[in-house]
Amino acid sequence: MEVTVLFSCSLTIVFLPSVISESPPNEPPKILFPRNHSIEIELGSSVVVDCNASGAEQYHVFWKVNGSYIDSYDKSNVFEIYEKEVLFEGQPFCTVRLNISEVSNREYEHSFVCHAFNHFGQAAAYVKLKGKVPDFRRPLIGLLLTTLILGTATVCIYKVFRVDIVLWYRNSCLTSKVVSDGKIYDAYVLSLTLNGKGRIYCLNSFVLRLLPEILERQCGYKLFIAGRDDLPGQAMISVTDDAIKQSRRLIIILEPELSSCGRLEETSEQQIAIYNALVCYGIKVILIEVEEIQDYTSMPESFKYIKQKYGAIRWKRDFAEKSQSSNTKFWKNVRYLMPPMRSVPHSEFHLLSQVYSNSSTTISR
Repeated sequence: MEVTVLFSCSLTIVFLPSVISESPPNEPPKILFPRNHSIEIELGSSVVVDCNASGAEQYHVFWKVNGSYIDSYDKSNVFEIYEKEVLFEGQPFCTVRLNISEVSNREYEHSFVCHAFNHFGQAAAYVKLKGKVPDFRRPLIGLLLTTLILGTATVCIYKVFRVDIVLWYRNSCLTSKVVSDGKIYDAYVLSLTLNGKGRIYCLNSFVLRLLPEILERQCGYKLFIAGRDDLPGQAMISVTDDAIKQSRRLIIILEPELSSCGRLEETSEQQIAIYNALVCYGIKVILIEVEEIQDYTSMPESFKYIKQKYGAIRWKRDFAEKSQSSNTKFWKNVRYLMPPMRSVPHSEFHLLSQVYSNSSTTISR
């Protein structure tokens, strides 16, 4: 009897994972920073510059300056700090930090070079320190802002204290500088009013008493006031024309009731005084309102023009003793609009007055 034996063989194949390590590339190291550039550093400041290199061992990366190692340069001020080496993409990566405690002019003269090497070559890159260019923008902006603020403050102060500043300047600086212009009077006074004893008395008191007291006696001005300075029998047209020609200002005094009256142009004196002042001789006008005049619509065009160009000063019928001083607000405004005082010798002034008086008498004859 024949016996058949069958053998079966099973093969089990087990695949074990294997760790395949990639060897570093056979190439020189690379310096990622610095990149052969310059950086601006202020004199006396501190600075830290990193040298980042890959493909080189930690102690194969170092700084040099002027061809020498950092240790032989200035240990107290310049030194290296080695950071911990790490692996980056399978290659050693290290950082060597250059630390300068205080930048001096000496550091500006040299380049600091980072070196790195391995078995396949070497690499180098430098950084150069240079003085920081001063930024003039911030000081310039500060200067402009300061100038703007000071200018604005000066303008505001001048607007508020303009009258006092001008009067002080005249008294302090112009007294000896102003030369005589040959004119006799500092102002021609033209007063306008309606009929009425109360109003006439008030206006006459202002024109004949207050104006001479303040402007002539206290301030030294000379005024021509019709009815006071003209002689009896003189022709008013000639007197007015001659007096306006010899005056530096025209003072017009208006009553509030005149704003609704058309009688301002009725007298020849008024017409001649205003026309000569505005057209012929270019004399500046000082308009004084007795109380406030709100409406100029019914007044002649000449008064509207004067109001618009020169403005007006308001007098509040104040006869109190404290108001009879040249240093009150109202009289300061009047003095501000008056011309600067002229240094005229007494003999010259007396001679001019005589000439004018003789000429006026001849005309009347």
